[in-house]
Amino acid sequence: MNGKQRGRLDIVYFGMTTWDGITGRAKQLATRLGSVGRVCFVDPITPSLPGNLLRLARGQSTRPWRTRLEHVSDGLWVLTPHPALPWGYDLGFLNRANQGLVSRLVRRTARQVGLEDPILWIEHPLETAQISSLDHRMVCYHCRDNYRAFWSEVPRRQKLVERLEEQLLPRADVVVAASEALAELCGRANPHIYAVPNAADFEHFAAGQGDRAPELDDYDHPLVGYLGTVSHWFDLDAIHWVAQRRPAWTFVIIGPVENVDLTPYQGLANLHFMGAVPYARAPDLAAAFDVCLLPRRTSELTAHMDPIKVYEYLSLGKPVVASPMPQLERYADLIYLANDGTAFEACIEMALAEAHQPGATAKREARKALAQANTWDRRVEDILNALRETDHRLGWEPEY
Repeated sequence: MNGKQRGRLDIVYFGMTTWDGITGRAKQLATRLGSVGRVCFVDPITPSLPGNLLRLARGQSTRPWRTRLEHVSDGLWVLTPHPALPWGYDLGFLNRANQGLVSRLVRRTARQVGLEDPILWIEHPLETAQISSLDHRMVCYHCRDNYRAFWSEVPRRQKLVERLEEQLLPRADVVVAASEALAELCGRANPHIYAVPNAADFEHFAAGQGDRAPELDDYDHPLVGYLGTVSHWFDLDAIHWVAQRRPAWTFVIIGPVENVDLTPYQGLANLHFMGAVPYARAPDLAAAFDVCLLPRRTSELTAHMDPIKVYEYLSLGKPVVASPMPQLERYADLIYLANDGTAFEACIEMALAEAHQPGATAKREARKALAQANTWDRRVEDILNALRETDHRLGWEPEY
């Protein structure tokens, strides 16, 4: 053993999104890491106590009023802290106070579930204070987005996040970036960086069957659909413009809407917003689409994205029309890239015609093969290799 200490795969995973929210990158990775080692997933401390009261008054769901620890599986626990002080995302001293509250909860939970010399897995710069507060053998910064660009419309929060990320990057023992563009961005401040792009839950989505989607029975084909979150980066203008020009095409947008006013986009008979659906329903709904959409506004934020959605669509072999993003250009032979409404219209038309052209079956199978080569299981293997290399570099002998 060369005198090295043994390091188990014990992880305190500070999530950027809540466990009970959308089944995205964090949940996919934490679930699989928990099947190899032991993971305590820590929900972000939001909303604040006043925010919880406001949500209650509006009849919306609230976060637990007390700290909750859930044992999800043999190697996975989810810690949901109680509501914290307001404005912790905007003011540094309140962020430090909130992180101090979380530190105490994590220390108690780590003892309770038996975590030893854990890896601190930090998904957002707002958790940077945990490095000084918690015992650990390794810090992994899991950079999922260009956070400075993400908060560009909230200057005070952007300033705080930018300052904290400048502290976090050089203190991280390893950085796992969710795209090659993010890896290049973070690599300027830390040489120990690994690009681990997004992926698909291939078996889950490949099993989708469009004839098991009764929610869409009332809509006429061709059905052009999007399945995912609608937020400020979603290019609704382009889709609305195409829907106006092509009344014979039915557009269905399925997923939660965050901070977007849909009023200007409603009123068209062929454009429908269905709201959020359970993750279990996603494959059958997407399988019912004739063409899958991924429209995103061109920005510094989207330039660093590697959309999960494209891998999920490809798992079904579906034609995809997406906004051009650097991470998608490598797949240009299997998906259609459109930079505005005019291009979206033309690409959707080509995608609809594809089914009647020679080679359609081969193209569908090539898409599935691409998705099958980009699964979450493979991504976790890449992450485990990165953690093992880091353990060795830090003088630990990984036992995983």
